[in-house]
Amino acid sequence: MFNFTFIKKTKIGCIFSISCFLIFFLLFSQKIFSQNLYTIKGRITNEKGTTLEYATVYVKVAEIGTNTNEQGDYSLRLPNGQYEIGFQYVGYETKYETINVNGDLIVDIVLKAEGIVLEEVVINANEIQDPAYNIIRQAQAKRKYYLQEEIKAYQCKAYVKNLQKLKKRPNTFFGRNVVVDTGVVYFSESVSELSYQQTNKWFEKMVSSRTSGNSRGFSFNQARESWVNLYENINAKEFTERGIVSPIANNAFSYYRYRLENTYQEGGKTIHKIRLIPRRQNAPACGGFIYIIDGDFRVHSADLYIKKNVVDFVDSVVVHQVYKPLKSVNEKNGTDIWIPFSQKVQFWFNAFGFKGNGYVVTMFSNYNLTPNFPKKFFKNEVFTVEKDANKRDSLYWRELRPIPLTTEEVKDYRKKDSLVIIQETKVYKDSVDRKRNKFRLGNLFLSGYTFYRSYNNLSISMPPLPAMLSYNTVEGVVINFAPTFRKRYEDRRSLWISPTVRHGFSNEKWQAKGELKYLFNPKRQASFSVEGGQFVEQLSRAVSITPFANTFYSLLDEQNFMKLYQKTFGKFTYEHNILRGVRLNTSLEYAQRQSLQNTADFKLRDVDGRDFTPNIPDVDFTEKNINDIIFQKDNMLTWATTLTFNFGQKYVSYPDRVFTTDSPYPTFMLNYRKGLNLLNSNVDYDFLMLRVFDDTRLGMFGESEWQVESGIFTNANQMNFIDYRHFIGNQTLLRNNTEAWAYQLLPYYAASTKEHYIKGHYEHHFNGFLTNSIPFIKKLKWQLVASANYLYTPAFGNYVEVGAGFEHIFSILRVDYFAGWQNGKFFDAGLRFGLGF
Repeated sequence: MFNFTFIKKTKIGCIFSISCFLIFFLLFSQKIFSQNLYTIKGRITNEKGTTLEYATVYVKVAEIGTNTNEQGDYSLRLPNGQYEIGFQYVGYETKYETINVNGDLIVDIVLKAEGIVLEEVVINANEIQDPAYNIIRQAQAKRKYYLQEEIKAYQCKAYVKNLQKLKKRPNTFFGRNVVVDTGVVYFSESVSELSYQQTNKWFEKMVSSRTSGNSRGFSFNQARESWVNLYENINAKEFTERGIVSPIANNAFSYYRYRLENTYQEGGKTIHKIRLIPRRQNAPACGGFIYIIDGDFRVHSADLYIKKNVVDFVDSVVVHQVYKPLKSVNEKNGTDIWIPFSQKVQFWFNAFGFKGNGYVVTMFSNYNLTPNFPKKFFKNEVFTVEKDANKRDSLYWRELRPIPLTTEEVKDYRKKDSLVIIQETKVYKDSVDRKRNKFRLGNLFLSGYTFYRSYNNLSISMPPLPAMLSYNTVEGVVINFAPTFRKRYEDRRSLWISPTVRHGFSNEKWQAKGELKYLFNPKRQASFSVEGGQFVEQLSRAVSITPFANTFYSLLDEQNFMKLYQKTFGKFTYEHNILRGVRLNTSLEYAQRQSLQNTADFKLRDVDGRDFTPNIPDVDFTEKNINDIIFQKDNMLTWATTLTFNFGQKYVSYPDRVFTTDSPYPTFMLNYRKGLNLLNSNVDYDFLMLRVFDDTRLGMFGESEWQVESGIFTNANQMNFIDYRHFIGNQTLLRNNTEAWAYQLLPYYAASTKEHYIKGHYEHHFNGFLTNSIPFIKKLKWQLVASANYLYTPAFGNYVEVGAGFEHIFSILRVDYFAGWQNGKFFDAGLRFGLGF
């Protein structure tokens, strides 16, 4: 979600799982652990009586602190003694109180707004004369030092509180019933231990987790991603594709104007309050205030907001963060190091009929700046959850929790925890199922229908009617019924059974197949599947064209692009993460393959001079390969193995599952496919392929994706055209997204080969980098995208196509214009329409 200081951000999951940190209490030096702890509590307000939520409260000479909650209440547990306690809130003067603790106390605090101006601010039309610009330049000069060099290593503890509320919801969403109620939909707390070492080595262990209404679950909080690190050039990449430029980034002057609002004293330090003004309405910048310490020119605190027209996934975001000083044992001059202390992130959302808001609070404590890490302490595992992290009782949390729960949070715990036993009963689950099993018209045409039997962890899903009906010239009108039965087990093992029945009304043939898949080791994503039956398949052994696109063009344009054959087959597949970052997929298949002919010629529109083509690819074939495609029936036995390597693959592990995260290196995929001349099989060939792919974020310039692949048939002694290496092409106006990388102008099967080949793809999403400077397009929020595809085979030669277009049209659509060249000569050009979220 966000970057923690000195830590490189790793993308994991969705915005509603934002992570935040807490301060855990530890008694400091010269205090006796056996002493009684007393509670100091109270409320912090301003001079008008308004409560100050998430104000900072800390003991000046010790690493003990807390924040107020949403109601301005705080609670702090201390041993007997005298303490100087600071009360701090961004935009207000810090107040210190000397308090004698010999019993429980109530101490209410009133903070005054900043008011001590130490220098006159001169602001003219020329912005350079504002003193804020020089202060920001000084902070920019020190940014890299504070980010990468000042702290060599550390360990700390972190507390995270995450609450999300739904105020409004639709009854259905894309045809499916919405059963979640309004109110608090997610509330959790967690405590983690964080470890860091230069450069960019880090590890987080969650030791405590509590999720409201789910005593067996684990929180999704991850403290390492919670901090909005203003020392990084780019932040908040989960709220917007481009991220947000830090106010002290190297290029910040291109995105911000600054105004010095105030300069005041706090604890012997001079603090500059600087207003942040985005230069453009849609600029990837935040408004609000940043507070810079004079002399050190480091961040003291910040109050930031990101408006709706800047973020992509929510309406708006507010970030409130505070640093605190910590004496560094490594600093010869005794200079304090300012470390992250607390942060609150609030967000509001309103989309597709869902409206709500949430917040994530993070607190840090118990910093150790001289940890002694054992060898191999930092591995590819960057986050883990202790097995018994969710076993802590309410007394544990009451004593540990640094921020008092609000009335709403207390009620949510009481309500949902009291319902846990009831919600596990058959009567309750059946009542919920009756509601979401209700059939609606949208199920028939949009989303399909799923029948749940929650008590038994069973579900049956059926596709919508448009996905079941299609038309092709081989079978005529087709109905393809493919339900899926799923059984989930308590340890996250799963069983899928997927029967499919198909009938062509023109060729009057019934087809049927079935697949059973069993996920038996969720942590290793290990599964096996058994599949078999008699069914039709496209000659490419993949989805070269979707049934919808083929139906549309066959009926309205008299072009039957889909080419089919029939196979009676049995197949076994096994998949397993054999090592972290190494995945194996292997399969063995035996099939009897049979060619099919057209039996239907119906169309809604008759195009002059055009007829349906036979059920073979409409391309020129040489004498060398014409016999491969003209076949009646053959047998095939093949063995295929794929190894996927993600070097340096990072991962997060829960007691019952493992998730992989981004790798700093490209992914390598090695595939070997062998046609075995055994058991009356008519094939004998060897195919070897290497594919390398990756995606790269380029900051404000957007994000690039690329893929390079090379393959060769080292033996092509006996083959059918089906066994060739086929490349996904497109001859329609609909953008082909059936494969991650498809050619948008290449005719189907035109470059299919049984020799060697090289192919490459590149696509760059500008994420608003250029279009946000164009007034009309900026208002529409369209984003530019550019792509290039390359292919070489000995028979087809060199083929290149390039494209440019816009995505996010009406939030979901994309339009591209492509042009292609074969062997240096113009080949084709045209528009392609598709989805572009």
